[in-house]
Amino acid sequence: MKSTKGFTLIELMIVVAIIGILASVAVPAYTKYIDRANFSEVVGAVSAVKTGMDLCVQQNGYALSDLTTDGDCDAVGNSLGAQAAGGTCVASVAVASGVITATADTTACPNLVDNAETPAAATFTLTPTAINGATVVWSDTGAADGTGVGSCKAVGLC
Repeated sequence: MKSTKGFTLIELMIVVAIIGILASVAVPAYTKYIDRANFSEVVGAVSAVKTGMDLCVQQNGYALSDLTTDGDCDAVGNSLGAQAAGGTCVASVAVASGVITATADTTACPNLVDNAETPAAATFTLTPTAINGATVVWSDTGAADGTGVGSCKAVGLC
């Protein structure tokens, strides 16, 4: 009797099916990972503006109420934000009443949206919550009244 070596067609089909199942799970997870990595550029663009706002508070001796009502720090933040918005996935970084908001560029990075049905560019928001000495305490969860929350948390980008 002749001995045959190798795999049968059924065994090969089972292996191909298993690889297909694993790929169907891995590809969406990898895509989400890539989107989060791209959005990290948007989050990183906020750091220069945050530092500028911190320096403005230190140099002027502002309290939290001054930061949200005085336009000096907003002007500094918007100037730095215009420079920080030069990244591939960063559309804009703006400051209004002390709140820093970075918006993703959906032209260069089309998956950085906040909602699949009515897509808008995902945002990352930092809200000043307190000033301890000369240090601003920032929150990415928004103000106590629930305003100022970026849309990136809802879709898992940050």
